[in-house]
Amino acid sequence: MTTIEAISRRYDGNERVVLFHVPHDGDLIPAEMLKAVCIPLEDMVEYHRIMKDTGALRMIPQGTRRDQVIAFSISRLFCDVERFLSPEKEEMEKYGMGFCYERTFDGTKFKEISPQIRVKTVTMNDWMPLVENGNGCA
Repeated sequence: MTTIEAISRRYDGNERVVLFHVPHDGDLIPAEMLKAVCIPLEDMVEYHRIMKDTGALRMIPQGTRRDQVIAFSISRLFCDVERFLSPEKEEMEKYGMGFCYERTFDGTKFKEISPQIRVKTVTMNDWMPLVENGNGCA
């Protein structure tokens, strides 16, 4: 079951709740994606540290139910859930910072994007159908 399906089942429209979306505080770096990294691992980890929304989860009020928090666990450098898949729709694609990052904030190329890496990145993100249909936050 995808995240979207779980939320749809949980909130059938009769209950008003606030959902907290924390897309860029994830620390997971999928091992199979490391082969695409083309800079020293220490440098990539430092870019990850700089570019993540460190501590964003701490801004969620205490007592918030767990099912009201949607936190993406994967590093934004490997899958940015707030980007469109289509390069034509995604403004940041031209900077190498679309849904599948190739470059960092300062333009450093840190990852080689092959068709296989792009497909793998899509499979990490079950939010894409919502975003691509124009119903998401991106």
